[in-house]
Amino acid sequence: MSMVLGFICILLVLTIGYIFSNDKKGIHYKSIGIMLVLQFLTGWFVLGTELGIKILDSLNSVFSSLITSASSGVQFVFGGLALGENATFFFSVLLNLVFFGALFELLNYLKVLPFITKWVGKIVGKVTGTPQIETFQAINNIFFGQSDSLLAIRSQFKFLNGNRLFTVCVSAMASVSASIIGAYIQMIPYKYVFVALPLNVFSGLILASLFTPVNIPKEEDVIDIENASECKSLLDAIGNGATTGFQTAVIVGIMLMAYLGLIHFINTILSAVANGLTLETILGWIFAPIAFIMGVPTSDIVSVGGIMGEKIIANEFVAMAHLKRILETLQPKSIAIISTFLISFANLSSIGMVLGTLKVFDVKKAEFMTKNAGKLLLVSTLASLLTACVVGIIS
Repeated sequence: MSMVLGFICILLVLTIGYIFSNDKKGIHYKSIGIMLVLQFLTGWFVLGTELGIKILDSLNSVFSSLITSASSGVQFVFGGLALGENATFFFSVLLNLVFFGALFELLNYLKVLPFITKWVGKIVGKVTGTPQIETFQAINNIFFGQSDSLLAIRSQFKFLNGNRLFTVCVSAMASVSASIIGAYIQMIPYKYVFVALPLNVFSGLILASLFTPVNIPKEEDVIDIENASECKSLLDAIGNGATTGFQTAVIVGIMLMAYLGLIHFINTILSAVANGLTLETILGWIFAPIAFIMGVPTSDIVSVGGIMGEKIIANEFVAMAHLKRILETLQPKSIAIISTFLISFANLSSIGMVLGTLKVFDVKKAEFMTKNAGKLLLVSTLASLLTACVVGIIS
């Protein structure tokens, strides 16, 4: 039954995309069909085959080793504050972003990541028929966050009309940055973190292809990423990456303190109105129908719905903190669905980051996206639903 509901949810998501499309005649149904097939094949291979599971375990081992390396730097600077079972979330998880930020910016400066992204993007683009800039951006989002991934194609913005701009912004919102994967796998099951990365690439492109189809002549389908990094030297790359990682850690920490504090404050007021009433419960009942149609077992739909709501109105870290507390109470199917749903930047706070980045190099394009901010959140959230439904069907 849950599998049937998952397929119904996918059909509804695609139908919504078609109904609200601004160019129904321009939709490339073949391309969308190919990407859907690739999603299921990728998900099945990673989660359902022995080789795929070994790859997941290897990725987890690599990131676990990287986390150990990151922790060594934190421990040297902060000593006992970062050690032991009672280590704080900031020291044991968030400060590791300093190392990951430096590592990925270094790989970006050395053109390792741009090379991989460009050629993987070319292959994916050839198979799916999606334009090069949009495909590169979607693949690049696997490694970098919204701001950095958009900055990587800043020289290409002159080629982007409204639909193409919307597509790259959806990809930025529907993905996460590899530099914070280390934090995610310390909070939720690692296999769902890793499988969501490639599936989100296709989900973002599929939904954008429905809402805002892109049609360009082949001779105009070009991309230049020679200046993917603005760093002037190796040390500059390491320093900039580390600084960005630290800024991200501080921002996430501040947001967590604010959101969790506000949630506790709201729950205090709600409990005074009605005993046992909480914001999570209210959000749970609001999003429960969506959780049900995604294939979440009935016993878990309110709990999963509450986490979905927290993720959208706050961010994925707030939602993951909640999920981590109740993980043992949920059924495996529920864990698979909600975990993959959380692996994206589709939330209210991320919209400000995308718009702020656009303002840096194109005020007019930022104004255009500001007018479409609500649509951007809707489409990127639908992309997360699509990824979660595919994983729910396979699991």
